[in-house]
Amino acid sequence: LNPLVSLDSKPSEPSRKILIEKATESVKNAYLAGKDASLKNKALDAALAALSSPESAKKDDTVGQLYTQYFAQFGKKMKDASAKPVELTPQAAAEISEAVANVARRDGLEEGIVKGF
Repeated sequence: LNPLVSLDSKPSEPSRKILIEKATESVKNAYLAGKDASLKNKALDAALAALSSPESAKKDDTVGQLYTQYFAQFGKKMKDASAKPVELTPQAAAEISEAVANVARRDGLEEGIVKGF
């Protein structure tokens, strides 16, 4: 069962792509009009400093911090959601049962050793 759990805990490529798109949207929205003006000011100051003196310009990690904040919030939501039981549809239960049975057959385990499947 560990391989099944491991596969389930890692986001799929499409899920990862959507997560990155949503994070990017969140970061962009942070700079829109009506939002925190200090973000725009900080970014403009960093850009002007980099243009006037590239060697001594300080790196502005605001964008990285916004991504980190988004992913941390997403991780917390995922952790909170994972603690809640999920009602399986009959179709999903049948698919899981079939997957477990296939693994058991492949690994030479006794039939019925995994209870509930």
